[in-house]
Amino acid sequence: MELIKDYLDLQRRLTDIEVKYPLTYTVFSNILRQWYSNPHLYRSGKRYMLTFSKFSKAIPIINKSLISLKRFSNYILLSPTILLFPIILNRLKNVCEHNQIGLIIYIDNPYQFFKLINFTRKHRCLFNGILLLKFNNLWDYNMISEFFLRLEIGDNEFDSIESQLDKKVKELVTDLSNFPITAFFSAGDSTYIDAMTILSLRILSIPSFVILHGYPQEPFDGVLPIAADHLLVWDDHIKQRLDELINSNNKTISFAYPKFDKIYLKNFQSEKKIKTNNLNILYASNPFEEDNRYESIGLELRNNMNSLLLKLSNNGYNLKIRPHPTERYTIFSKIPSQLHKCINKNPTYDTNSLLTDILNSDLVISFRTSVLYESMLLGIPTLNIILNDKNDLFYEYNDLIKIDYKELNNVNIIDIVENKCNQENQYLTYDFNKKLTELFGEYNLF
Repeated sequence: MELIKDYLDLQRRLTDIEVKYPLTYTVFSNILRQWYSNPHLYRSGKRYMLTFSKFSKAIPIINKSLISLKRFSNYILLSPTILLFPIILNRLKNVCEHNQIGLIIYIDNPYQFFKLINFTRKHRCLFNGILLLKFNNLWDYNMISEFFLRLEIGDNEFDSIESQLDKKVKELVTDLSNFPITAFFSAGDSTYIDAMTILSLRILSIPSFVILHGYPQEPFDGVLPIAADHLLVWDDHIKQRLDELINSNNKTISFAYPKFDKIYLKNFQSEKKIKTNNLNILYASNPFEEDNRYESIGLELRNNMNSLLLKLSNNGYNLKIRPHPTERYTIFSKIPSQLHKCINKNPTYDTNSLLTDILNSDLVISFRTSVLYESMLLGIPTLNIILNDKNDLFYEYNDLIKIDYKELNNVNIIDIVENKCNQENQYLTYDFNKKLTELFGEYNLF
């Protein structure tokens, strides 16, 4: 089944129903955003829902785990998106354990259950409870397919969807009210089930927080539209940009960078930088070809980027290419064969590995990624490739050297490397756990 690809028409259709069908608007906005950025999520989500009946054997295990809920008087509810970012989860767990607060995570499909088991084995991060949210009967998936396939879906159908969502919200409110939850945390409210949970908790006057974990982009993915009550962003600069986009300053909170702080970085202070006879250059790759937004410039951007990388390698620089997690196996078809020797073929996708790569570089090159921000915080000269649209505004920091993607062949590496960054003290938090503790206190989450 082919899904319609005209995102903007679909988004306009959603905007038309926002006032009359607020639940449908909120949920479908999240589905649409997910589908636009990653079409495979729509299909995989459908598959998981249809196989939920086979999940019945796991329910007793989940119900048994809820016995431990009696241990604490207050709990934080977590979205399964938090599993993608173990460092963020560990920081939340540290603060909760110190303040005698329990952690509950919800799951809604078999895939998440088994992923949770593997995660717990690997990271030894035990939750105090698991909530099973059954959404398999939420609505007929054919109705969603109809929406994506045609724009003329009628009010009667929207009435039906809104009625089902309203019923589900009331069921969730009843279920969630049985537990002493004081807040909800997610690493990105881009799933429609997160949106449903947030809407239900709002009726119970329970606040929801999304921790910005990656580069914010507008309008198609990342964090917009923000369904949660608050979005915790990295600094005042990003807060200002997002406030302008959503026309609100109440949603965003200038917080701190969640992946590392000065205390965390002490682990790397004793590491000696690898000494070489020439400059070490790190290119943090980005899978822009798969993104519909870059369709018009994708080929030119890729060709210019490859020309620059070949030039750097031929000039004797020690070039290292770090693939994005989503292009571990596809990057070889995007990079000239002469550069395959520069690709990290078995990268470890965690913060420690990335920090080591950045700290061992004299220059970091990338675009539209939090790697730029991390490199800047660490004081490493950083080249930010701009693509000439409003998303470039998010990374207009003075210590990030900008260059238009059309001008990559004119890069002067020596001049850039001599431009030392000085932003570390300005933006890097000393102790992220302390910031979380202050947040918990401000919103009475203890």
